[in-house]
Amino acid sequence: MLAAYEVLQGLHDRGILKSLRGALDSGDKLLDIAVRAAEGGQSIRGIRNLLLLINMLGAIEPEVLKVFTDAAPQALKVMVRQPERPGLWRLVKDSSGIRIFATAWPR
Repeated sequence: MLAAYEVLQGLHDRGILKSLRGALDSGDKLLDIAVRAAEGGQSIRGIRNLLLLINMLGAIEPEVLKVFTDAAPQALKVMVRQPERPGLWRLVKDSSGIRIFATAWPR
């Protein structure tokens, strides 16, 4: 019981309890703002797209994604050093591009 009191006193001393009380008092306003923001068509599409991306990432084997994420920084460095944008063929010819495409290609 004494430990719980000390925790409450620490929260009070740091102003956390006052902040929480303010958040509770304005909870209806916060909920109203969140609901209005979520009503728009863009918000709904954004949430649906986020769910699709989560499902897509969940379908990728971690080992495959690791190989891709390990190769991507090197491929980006190569692309930044080149004065012109590389075409698809140049990306495929480049060794890091080959690694990226090879790991993504189904076996």
